[in-house]
Amino acid sequence: MSTPTTSTGPTTRSVTGLQLAVVAEPVAAKHALRAVAEESPAQAAELLTRPDGLAAHLWQRWGPPLEDAGISKHDFLSVLAAYERELWHWIWDDRPWSHCSQGLAGRLNRRTPDHSHPSRGGPHG
Repeated sequence: MSTPTTSTGPTTRSVTGLQLAVVAEPVAAKHALRAVAEESPAQAAELLTRPDGLAAHLWQRWGPPLEDAGISKHDFLSVLAAYERELWHWIWDDRPWSHCSQGLAGRLNRRTPDHSHPSRGGPHG
């Protein structure tokens, strides 16, 4: 399946019908998180996945289609917390935002009911 593109890159991430818009990089939040990380890495790691920070930025754009696909905000926050390491790399400029946001979108896509089947090659697949 091809993804629609613009001159700046993909406009959506689509897998099995779930469409998640590309979210603009939250540059101010990134700089604030990095400033905290320089003083207290543990505090920055906690802030990275809090519901009122980066999660709120993403949920604002992705919440409705995720809920329509059967992914609750609680599930979204769980996936985001599991993705913390990749987001940490983004804070330190080791990963571009596009890599992180598209990777997170892919993980969320795999949480949809369409993907809730036993893995191929396992005892049930």
